Amino acid sequence: MFHSADFTFTIPPSQILSKLAESDKHRAHALQNKALAERAHSRRAMMCGVMAIGMPAGELRRTP
Repeated sequence: MFHSADFTFTIPPSQILSKLAESDKHRAHALQNKALAERAHSRRAMMCGVMAIGMPAGELRRTP
């Protein structure tokens, strides 16, 4: 996975990846991208949960 400001990554919807997986030409890449998308979604969900636990509700957020 790249960590650079020069690249922007877009995760296509799973319906599009499923449709691409039906093609012999695109099957391998579509399935690989579908697995990466699932990992990205789970990481994002996990980070949202961690961030929600770190800040109590109603507390002011000030930067130093």
